Amino acid sequence: TAFNHGYTPYLWGSMNTPLVYRRENSLPAPFWSAPFSLDDHGNAYDYILVQGFAHGDPIPKAASTLGLHPTLAKEVGRWRLYKVH
Repeated sequence: TAFNHGYTPYLWGSMNTPLVYRRENSLPAPFWSAPFSLDDHGNAYDYILVQGFAHGDPIPKAASTLGLHPTLAKEVGRWRLYKVH
């Protein structure tokens, strides 16, 4: 993510990185085993990248009361990139 100006919300809570992040500036993300909510988690992003969706891809089925509509922008191997609008 750093090479392409991307963002991963999971670096904020990691003690394995030499960078120190201010947690109050982090963007929302579900915990690893928690369900995904388009309104709660996808609202802050322009794109969402899904990897390893063999057990189900939560993005196409995610309902939004905010009117968000994710569309598949690109799929390569086990990766899917969705645009959120």
